[in-house]
Amino acid sequence: MPRPPIPLLLVPLALAASVAGPSSVAQAQLEPPALVDARTSLTPYGERTLIVLDELDAFAERTTRSAHRREARYLRAMAATDLAVIAHRHEDAPLLQRLAETMAAPPSGLRALLERELRAVRVGHLRAQIDDALNALRVLDGESPDWSRAGARRDALFADAVFRALRAEGVERLRALAELAPDPCRSRCTAPYAPFDSVGRRAIASVEEAFGALERLGAHSGLGDPLARALADDVLIDRVALVGVELAPRVTSWGPSGELTRVAGEAETGETPGALLRVSATGVSLAYAPRVSFDRSGRPRLVGAGPLPDAPARVDFPEEPRPFIRPIDEVVALLRSVPEGVTLAVGATAEVPTHLLYRVIESAQAADVPVDAIAAVSADGRLRTRPLEVRHEWPESHVKVFVRLGGYTVSVGRHRMELARRRTDTGWEHDTARLRQTVAGADRPLALRAMWAAPASLVLEAAFAEAASEPFAVVIR
Repeated sequence: MPRPPIPLLLVPLALAASVAGPSSVAQAQLEPPALVDARTSLTPYGERTLIVLDELDAFAERTTRSAHRREARYLRAMAATDLAVIAHRHEDAPLLQRLAETMAAPPSGLRALLERELRAVRVGHLRAQIDDALNALRVLDGESPDWSRAGARRDALFADAVFRALRAEGVERLRALAELAPDPCRSRCTAPYAPFDSVGRRAIASVEEAFGALERLGAHSGLGDPLARALADDVLIDRVALVGVELAPRVTSWGPSGELTRVAGEAETGETPGALLRVSATGVSLAYAPRVSFDRSGRPRLVGAGPLPDAPARVDFPEEPRPFIRPIDEVVALLRSVPEGVTLAVGATAEVPTHLLYRVIESAQAADVPVDAIAAVSADGRLRTRPLEVRHEWPESHVKVFVRLGGYTVSVGRHRMELARRRTDTGWEHDTARLRQTVAGADRPLALRAMWAAPASLVLEAAFAEAASEPFAVVIR
């Protein structure tokens, strides 16, 4: 989301106190006229600024007063750093080249020169501003800055870094933003961060901080900071642009509206579905993946294509569903409200029988809403999804796994294997470890079918026992 460049000559700026320094009127009367003229002419930043940088250099060479020399070097180094920041934000290579020529340094050596000059005058009340400028030089040289520092240059470059990150798309955008801010949930997580993974939470925090940086730049401008005034138009443009930003982080928590089956497999986490349909023994609930937008003050808020996880749409089954694989009218009606293009994942709570999960999937088909993925949660509560395709006959090229109450029947071509349940300290369990080994060794896609009376959790455990993100087939017949 690049900003339109602002020509250097058109940037308005009044004389700035931060560059002019703390000199009183009495002190100014004792200063050489050349230094007073240079300070007056240095701002607003523009074409004249480059000429004044040369004049300050000449003055520092000829003056015999160390205080005058130090002030001239300070003014020159700070103004040159500010011009470098402007060139960076506007991606103005010609300005950077002219600045390097004025400072008698190659572009690659400009950072070292400015850093040396700034450190030479880093005394007393100038330390905070000089530290802000030194931190800015790290950004201009491609290093990671200390974003915890305060200052107009830090704020200008942080906002710029956020906009550069926003140029990316999808996951890369979120990762780039996440590099700029710590996790706001390091101690306790609340809305609007709670539904998202760490990358998403940090991305949200970065955009929030960009709003704060722009707000502070406005305040710096009011106090006379020359860089903030030079970027006043940028600040207005950036604030409008940030209000239009919307992020779609990965959703890992879908709220408290019923636990999905927990699985111990090592399947990939998969993509965040656009909507999640939870199946329980008494009904279904539909929630849409939250996204994040920002209001005019920079506060993040959750938005979505429909009801969000904290208040899902719910439909109760009209009566105890019978084990016949046919659509449920009430579920069909609910799913017809799903907007076109929204990906749908279906998950079930542990007590749901397989026939009920199948009937909900058939209901989605009847509503012309394809089920794109099956969903479960990992031991730490993170949502896991795996793409699925619905079949009504066994696909011959797949590993066929029939889920029974007493174990698994695995068929690979003409070879058939029975994987009986095993006894553990907590009771009888299906042997998902052996199933995982068997499926992995077959090197074929997975197809699952189950007894109608078997818990749907057994189907989900089998689906996620295979550590793969490729689609599997669920056979309903």
